[in-house]
Amino acid sequence: MADTAEILSWLGNLAQLEESPECADVVLLNTCTVTHKADRDVRKILGSLAKHHPCLPVVVAGCGVKTAGAQLAKYPNVKFVVGSDRPESVAQALATTAGVDDGAARLMNGMESCGQLTLGRRRAFLKVQDGCNSSCTYCVVPLVRGRERSLPVTEIETRFSKLVEAGFLEVVLVGIHLGRYGLGEGLSLIWLLRQVDRWADRLQWNGRIRLSSIEPGEWNDELIDFLRSSKRICPHFHVPVQSGCADVLLRMGRPHSPDSTARLIERLAASFKDVAIGTDVLTGFPAESDSEARETERWLVALPFSYLHVFTYSKRPGTVAAELSGSVPATEIRARSARLREIGRHKWLDFLGKGIGWRHEVILEHSTSGGYTGRSESYRKIRVEQASPDGMARIVRVMGRAVRDGWLVCDGLQEA
Repeated sequence: MADTAEILSWLGNLAQLEESPECADVVLLNTCTVTHKADRDVRKILGSLAKHHPCLPVVVAGCGVKTAGAQLAKYPNVKFVVGSDRPESVAQALATTAGVDDGAARLMNGMESCGQLTLGRRRAFLKVQDGCNSSCTYCVVPLVRGRERSLPVTEIETRFSKLVEAGFLEVVLVGIHLGRYGLGEGLSLIWLLRQVDRWADRLQWNGRIRLSSIEPGEWNDELIDFLRSSKRICPHFHVPVQSGCADVLLRMGRPHSPDSTARLIERLAASFKDVAIGTDVLTGFPAESDSEARETERWLVALPFSYLHVFTYSKRPGTVAAELSGSVPATEIRARSARLREIGRHKWLDFLGKGIGWRHEVILEHSTSGGYTGRSESYRKIRVEQASPDGMARIVRVMGRAVRDGWLVCDGLQEA
């Protein structure tokens, strides 16, 4: 999402998102290559476009270009293949392909019209960090994203100001290692968040900041204390763990232990009155035994996670894990994934239920036949069964009343 936003920001108001290929002049396919399924999905999309829209040109970008660029370029619709580290080149390719290119001067550096990606929502993504210096044995990200690097603070300020001026009510700060922002320059994530606070005050912005995932080893007491005292940062934290078994984490090359991460999760839960804590879990890693998988399940059940993102291991060429023996049978991986998703479902419903009787601040994002839907500050999916006199695009306060179909149903709508 953040990468696509950065690409579109270079186009400014030259670009308009369409909901169907029939209405488009060009397709931007921003690829992911983290899993084998992601690679397969890219090929499936390109094949479908070639079959059903043979005259519609495609620009392919993203991480998949680095690992399979030559193969992707062979599809008949594909006109340009550009790496994820060159957003301005992707924008130029889109403009040229769509026939609106009258020189690079038309491309808007600096987020002049940076809201296109939100698809009608009021949330924007601002990527402040990219790259990875870690050596997780299963992960291809360091190969396709390169070394860690942080966006200069002057550029972040410019982009943030443009987002505020465009009327966004929530800005999500994004990074592969968000918690390591600025370390190479003697800075830190806390330092950046203090700058954002000052910019927001100067702009008299009443919106909120949400953080993308922060690795277990990137937390410290100072960061937790700062987040707890902040009135602007959403109490929603995603801490990717991958496994709750020490032996599996060791084989994965993950630089943390189940015990240290458990202490962190408990500390986060105790530090906030109402907080969402999510995590990523990877199952089916080579040689993961049934007892190791069950150990992870017990570990997850015992901790106050609000939701789980469950992934199945995918062999990626060029990684250490691709050479490991002990492949887990596909039937067993599916069974483990199903158990993990059921754990996650129960945790999500329990988390929603804890919101009953509480007031929540919600950005109204979508209208429905019976009201509106949106996300609360603590990441709950909210359904407001009440008309809003002023429509969407604002933050409102509502009262949690019931849980229904994976949503917290609310009423009592009033201006925040």
